[in-house]
Amino acid sequence: MRVIELVSDPYYKQVLYSFKMKNYESKKEVDAAVALYEKAKAEHLDLDELSLKRLAVLLRGAGKPVPFSEPPETLEYYKERLKTQTLQDNVEQKED
Repeated sequence: MRVIELVSDPYYKQVLYSFKMKNYESKKEVDAAVALYEKAKAEHLDLDELSLKRLAVLLRGAGKPVPFSEPPETLEYYKERLKTQTLQDNVEQKED
């Protein structure tokens, strides 16, 4: 059994899906990335904008259509936004 199948909390499942999408994008595994997107949809999980952007870039690079509204900003923008949000979350946790 895979770890992702053991996780039932939607938040943590979404985090795992984000890491998987990053991996698929880095390895240019288009079919695996599309399958992950379809699985997330079937489970009623919303992928974050960075994951959607990664998938869109991957699909366009493979000459395939993007089946959703592509987030408008660059990959770098979403990466930086995630980094900033993570830092803010860490600061807030330390203050509590």
